[in-house]
Amino acid sequence: QNSKNANAYANMMGPIIANIGNILYVIIAVVGSVLYVSKAKNININFNTIKFESFLYNIPDLSDRFIYFNDDLFPNAPMDLTDFFIDDTPCIHFEFVDNFIKRLIFSSQCRNGMDMITDALKLPRYPADDLISTTHNVIPMLSTTIKTVGTLCKDTIPMTISALRKPKNINQYIYSYYHYFTNTYADANYTYEYLEISEDLSSLSSILDSDTQIICLNESKNVKIYNKTKAELISLFDKKFPNSCRYEV
Repeated sequence: QNSKNANAYANMMGPIIANIGNILYVIIAVVGSVLYVSKAKNININFNTIKFESFLYNIPDLSDRFIYFNDDLFPNAPMDLTDFFIDDTPCIHFEFVDNFIKRLIFSSQCRNGMDMITDALKLPRYPADDLISTTHNVIPMLSTTIKTVGTLCKDTIPMTISALRKPKNINQYIYSYYHYFTNTYADANYTYEYLEISEDLSSLSSILDSDTQIICLNESKNVKIYNKTKAELISLFDKKFPNSCRYEV
């Protein structure tokens, strides 16, 4: 009887709690926008995730070694710790930024991060047209590096912060740049595939069937039937990984 009552209570309260959450989301979005537009004092409004990336050194009790994932990156095949770390050396792949990307705000973040680290290390800056970035991929990190960069750049990082994305921003690349300019990294050599998601998921299906170890999935602007594409995407991953992870919600 108690289990039936608990089930009935959960079925009744579930939709109510969900709707309360939706209402709170709208209220917070509206109030936050009003406060930002009205330039309210002593209120820290943020629409820019780069702010969190830049201040990783303020997070207490970070693991000695950890892997930084974006929300569009997915492991697809077995991997080993040595794919990410060789002893205490992180495996990171760097590349020159092409001319098209140089015209985007992303190029400013790369330039600012490179200059910040070379200045902190008292090294000459790279030429203006030479931009380096990591691939848009998982990034192995060391807490010691993050603390070192935080100490070296404690006065300059706060100057790059803004509520909205602006050319003056940096991003989490600054921690990888430290390894690049101190030559304390190994090149990553696991397999990687970048894919723009469209309504035709046949290309994704073939990648999931391959041994590609890391997949990056970015939503294409051509996706018009969002819910249908999302359902098909979930179905493909469920077939690939039928067993739930213990961290899965």
